[in-house]
Amino acid sequence: MSPVTIIAHDTSRQAQRRPFDFRIKLVIGKRGHEQVVHGRSHDLSYGGLGATLTSEVPAGTVAEIRFALPNVRREFRFPARLVHRSGFRCGLRFSALSPDQRFLIQRICLALPR
Repeated sequence: MSPVTIIAHDTSRQAQRRPFDFRIKLVIGKRGHEQVVHGRSHDLSYGGLGATLTSEVPAGTVAEIRFALPNVRREFRFPARLVHRSGFRCGLRFSALSPDQRFLIQRICLALPR
């Protein structure tokens, strides 16, 4: 009988996802030539956001995620890249966040239920 090799897969994530059910806009392209895709987020982590969009967007697309929180009068904006998709569901990874943006994401995540 030959030896059996067991390969362990690391199932831990870089950042824990938190439930995050909000309307979002994904803004693609340069100012004046922007395409806006609406959607709904379903989770948020320090590293990115999971969402369902109203149209298919190719993986690799660079965009800006925009959303507003209840009782907050401003729209938050974060640069991101669409890293994977399955139909209209996608995963967006934050990219080139400023220190203020990173701090804001951390504050939002800490305020969300686990």
